[in-house]
Amino acid sequence: MIRHFLVFISLILIGHNTFSTESLTVLVGEYPPFSIYSKDGKLSGLSVDIAKALLEDSGIANTWIKTPWKRALHTAKIKPNTMLLTTTRTPKREQHFHWIGPFDNRNIYIFKLRKRTDIILGSLINAGNYRVAAQAGAAYSSQLKSYGADVYEVVTDLQVMRMMLVDRVDLGIFNDHTIKYLAEAEGTDFSMFERELLIDNTQGYYFAISKDTPPETVKALQDSLDNLMERGIVDQIRGKYLQ
Repeated sequence: MIRHFLVFISLILIGHNTFSTESLTVLVGEYPPFSIYSKDGKLSGLSVDIAKALLEDSGIANTWIKTPWKRALHTAKIKPNTMLLTTTRTPKREQHFHWIGPFDNRNIYIFKLRKRTDIILGSLINAGNYRVAAQAGAAYSSQLKSYGADVYEVVTDLQVMRMMLVDRVDLGIFNDHTIKYLAEAEGTDFSMFERELLIDNTQGYYFAISKDTPPETVKALQDSLDNLMERGIVDQIRGKYLQ
C-alpha cells in the first residue's frame, strides 16, 4: 500500500505542472497589437496570448480586468498578486515590481503625418516646440516630459492617432507595431505617417508582478515563460501578430 502511494505521488510530481497559489489578478489595457479588445469585448493580442499560455503552463489561477494603463500601473504597485501586461522596465519602476521577461523587443518612435514637412524635430530637446500626444502613464511620456515637452496624455493610442489626423497635435508617440496596427484597423493608409525620431529601443517588454506576490509564484511564471520560449511557442505567437 505504501509503495503504491509513493508511486502515485511520484507520478504527480513528474506530470503536468500543478503549481498552486493564490489567484493572480491580471490588469490589461488597450495596447494593440499587444492587447486588443474587439468590438464584442473579446480580448486577444501578443502579450495577452503569451500571458495566457504561461499562466496555463504554470497552473496559476487568474482573473482578468480591463483598466486604463495609468490606473493599472498604480493598482499593481499596491495590490498583491497582481500582474500587469506589456510593461517597460525603467529605473523608476524597478523597485515596485518583480519582472517576468523580456518577451518582446520595444521600439518607440515619435511619428508625424508625412504631409507635415514643416516639422523637423532633430532631437528630443526640440519636442517642446510642438504639440505632442501620448498614452497616459507610459514610460515614454515621462521621458519626453523630462525634455520640457508639454505632452497631451490620453487614455489610448487610438486617441493619439485620431488627434494627429485632425491636426489637434503635431506629433504622436507609438510603438512601431502599434501605429501600423491602428491605422489598418481604422482603414487609414499607414503611409500617411512617418517616423520622425527614435525615442528608445534599449528596453524589452515585460510582465510586471506586484512586489508582495509570493516568490514561488514569480518563479513559477518565469520558469513557464522560459519553457514557452524554449519550445518556440512565444515566437509562434509573435508571428501571429507581427507582420
